Amino acid sequence: MTFTIDSPATLIWRDGVFIPEEQSRISILTHGLHYSTSVFEGIRAYQGEVFELERHCQRLIDSAASLGFSIQYSVQELCFACRSLLEQLDLSNAYIRPVAWCGEESLGISQAGVSSHVAIAAWEFEPSLPTDGLALGVSTWRRPPPSAYPTDAKAAGMYAISVLSHREAIAKGFDDALLLDHQEFVADASVANVFMVKNGTLHTPKPIGFLNGITRKVTLSLASELGLDTREAYITLNDLLTADEVFLTGTAYEICPVKSVGGTSFPARDITDKLRQAYRQATLVHLN
Repeated sequence: MTFTIDSPATLIWRDGVFIPEEQSRISILTHGLHYSTSVFEGIRAYQGEVFELERHCQRLIDSAASLGFSIQYSVQELCFACRSLLEQLDLSNAYIRPVAWCGEESLGISQAGVSSHVAIAAWEFEPSLPTDGLALGVSTWRRPPPSAYPTDAKAAGMYAISVLSHREAIAKGFDDALLLDHQEFVADASVANVFMVKNGTLHTPKPIGFLNGITRKVTLSLASELGLDTREAYITLNDLLTADEVFLTGTAYEICPVKSVGGTSFPARDITDKLRQAYRQATLVHLN
């Protein structure tokens, strides 16, 4: 998914204080820039209330720990910072981007003695998605095995694969990319998790080698509440191409139907639409 910042952030929360965005620059010698010791989150606010905020802030802390550095703020402090930034910017329907990284004290590969930092930006956000669903192309890139990288972390370094796969998909006329894992099983999309429906049963890949998204977890909970038969399993590309419905889940995408993968179309939307309605209701209930 590609989106632009229509209303650039004018104020940034950084290391406990609010500063103008133009003063939020970091050193070119920052460890996180050279060695990918950087993690981030993407969070949505609906009508001024932040959805699943505690989960996102906890994952930011856990992701940093997976890369060997610690964040000096608690979940509660990060949540307060996110909400305060929204209030300062007077934002309603917004996208929030916390990022944490290792600093510039040493440019060696070691993180010893290197500080950590946190910044949070936010901007008004209303995604524009195709009304008839997304067209996915199968990427030539693969997700790595868990033994190659802490794939349960939302780490900036892992998103090089997402950038490459998305760019490849766009160049071939698709909206996004479908990625397989190192064993050729279906993994995810560039920035979203994948679900499929076959014979009334909801299937999703086991989150091995790719991020187990928060929206993915919410979707599984909603499916259980709706009484849907749900299975987490290894899914082959052929399994997916013979499905009745396919959709993606993610903070920006929410629950978004897939109209095609390669040359295969998925016109059915029954269960996808039920889950989309349930997800939208969950965000509304969250406001009350």
